[in-house]
Amino acid sequence: MIALLVHASCASPPPSGQECNDTVALDIPVPSWLPLAILAAIVVVAVVIALVRTRSKRS
Repeated sequence: MIALLVHASCASPPPSGQECNDTVALDIPVPSWLPLAILAAIVVVAVVIALVRTRSKRS
């Protein structure tokens, strides 16, 4: 499992007595394969777009 971190904004002041922490850890379990699956999906979309563009130029 990979720990998921979210970067929060400190634009608004935190409640009194607390420091502003830009990184907030979430308790959501993220499978280790999920980032690879997202990356693979992006690559597939990019390849499909490239193939469509090259075929439309040939016509």
